[in-house]
Amino acid sequence: MDAEVCCRLAAALSVRRDRSWPPEAMLSMALRTTQTAGRVADALGLTMTPDERLRERQFGALEGLGDEHYPNVWALDAMGDEHSAFQVESLQSVAARMKAVIDAFEREHRGETLLIVSHGDPLQILLTALANKPLTQHREQTALLPASITQVGG
Repeated sequence: MDAEVCCRLAAALSVRRDRSWPPEAMLSMALRTTQTAGRVADALGLTMTPDERLRERQFGALEGLGDEHYPNVWALDAMGDEHSAFQVESLQSVAARMKAVIDAFEREHRGETLLIVSHGDPLQILLTALANKPLTQHREQTALLPASITQVGG
């Protein structure tokens, strides 16, 4: 992650910060999310809390291959939220594990703000689920940019 992008993200978050913010940032354990969350956590004085459920979507046989394979998966996603072609993690599975993180946090920290640092595809799927839209429409969400801020709820 570019240091300048992380500094801009931390600055933007500090402007939005209020007393309801928790002292932690929930994050995927992947290197790039850990780096992003680390810079933001340092700037805002947050504790980083890794959570395996915030990992990237599992792409099965396509794992580790180029990004050019994503559109093939997304085309199948548009046809059904249960498919696991190429042993890809289904939309339903991704949505369930991402929502489980939010549900657990809300039980433990009622009324507080949650900062999640994760990956584009799972976050797009989560946002679609939270909007009560069919998961097959997750690619119709506005694309999330690296190190962007998306406010959900209040």
